[in-house]
Amino acid sequence: MRAMRFLLLIAMVVSLSHHVLGHASTARLENIADTRISDKDAAVLVQRFEQWASAELRKMEPVGELYLQPDSGGKETDSYSWGRLVLVSDGDKDRLVNRLPPHIEELLSPDPQFDARRYVLHFVRHDSVNGIPVSIYETHPRGGYDGFEGQVALDQQGFVWQYVGSRHAVDSFLTRWSGQWRRRRFVYSGWRARLHGGSIYTTDVFIQQVAAPNNPPEFSRRGRMRLWNYGKTRAEQARAELQVVEGIERPRRWALGPSADENERHWMRDVENYVLEVLTRDGYLAPEGTFETRSCAQVISNLLAVTRPSEAFDPPVRCRVLLSSRLDLRLLGHTILISVGSLDTAGDEATVATILAHGLAEIVTKPTPITPKVAFAKRPALELLAALETKADNEEAVNKEALVLLSKSLYSSKLEQAGLFLDGLNDVTPRLSSLVPPTFVDHVGDTAGILRQSEWMRRRPVYDPLRQGHFSALPLGSRMALNRETNQVDLLRAPLVPMLGKSFGVVPPYPYSSDGDLGGAAAPRAAAN
Repeated sequence: MRAMRFLLLIAMVVSLSHHVLGHASTARLENIADTRISDKDAAVLVQRFEQWASAELRKMEPVGELYLQPDSGGKETDSYSWGRLVLVSDGDKDRLVNRLPPHIEELLSPDPQFDARRYVLHFVRHDSVNGIPVSIYETHPRGGYDGFEGQVALDQQGFVWQYVGSRHAVDSFLTRWSGQWRRRRFVYSGWRARLHGGSIYTTDVFIQQVAAPNNPPEFSRRGRMRLWNYGKTRAEQARAELQVVEGIERPRRWALGPSADENERHWMRDVENYVLEVLTRDGYLAPEGTFETRSCAQVISNLLAVTRPSEAFDPPVRCRVLLSSRLDLRLLGHTILISVGSLDTAGDEATVATILAHGLAEIVTKPTPITPKVAFAKRPALELLAALETKADNEEAVNKEALVLLSKSLYSSKLEQAGLFLDGLNDVTPRLSSLVPPTFVDHVGDTAGILRQSEWMRRRPVYDPLRQGHFSALPLGSRMALNRETNQVDLLRAPLVPMLGKSFGVVPPYPYSSDGDLGGAAAPRAAAN
């Protein structure tokens, strides 16, 4: 009975995940068909690899996020966490504050305590994962051991590149973390990549709730976990945090020199640079790269090409990317912080421009001084970010200024999709309040309808998230590629395909197997046409 239930779970997840373990070409499979590792030896290799992978992971301290989303028909809300993966306690209270939930490491392995004596493995087939030839083995716990029941993808060197299955420890963790009082059943699938110094780390995990006696018969929750900031070991990260931020010049006391106003602007820029350095160093902000200096800067330039306030943008406005799947937009002086989630779900460049136009309009209408909470303050990165979050105030004036910027830009004739995006924000935020926080909707969502009722957005179709060919937003992961070692982001060289009922949704990630693959697939391109 237990075996039949396991096979049913795997079949359902495979159908949902669009073939979770990719199919290799016939010729390639024939070349490795005669090199199958025996079932007993495979169990030993999996044990050795998981022990090695766990030891390597403890040397690192990546940053990650975990997101669980209910189906559109459910009454439950979504859940979100992000922070550092802390596996080694060194007494640093800042690390304990900015950490992912305890026991989240259960998702990063088929079984962190994998013991070959407690498992029976059975060879299933030869296959490939991201172009790597592997052998797929079913894993079954022996006797009454409460272990991993699923499949692992093992290569000839004994590396486990992917796993998919279920384990009660994962069920218990996800149930508690998402606020459920009765244990749910989940299948989770993890992908790994070769990163820092040749080590192999889990970078992505896809989660799907499955039918069980004590939860609804239909699939009701799915989610994902992402990890990055693998470029520095834990020790290197700690040393970096002890260093004083360099390259920041203070205003000099000259008898003849800059005016008081110039000194004030210089000081504010210094504070901006300090906060950006801390957020980048700790792995919550992408380093400035080609996307920020080319793609994002071009959108800002297009918005300001015709209507340019004379003194509002000195120093010039710049854009940086928060490495969070939550939809977020924050201001740090004249720096706009926009999240990966906002860029991922925006259906086209005009929608991105609409979000950034709100940031520019806020700088013009109600410039916010940088408070002492962030000015060269030694505080945890997430506390610095929290200090930048503001309540919506005088949004009517802000939206009118944003409309002026958009209506006089080259985006004025392309705002129908942006209007649907705003419709979608207001529709999903009660159900997806962790992914689409009310504060983001209050600022950007145009709740009063000033933008959506304008002549430029009024031509949009009637909002209907379930109509064929109609979409308000893209699923997470549709536009942006993230290098898990350097934390740099760039636009994906891939078609933007809307999916019925998946606006702001979660889909299986299928990450790149190595940095080299990511570098080839992520390249600057014009935002979606």
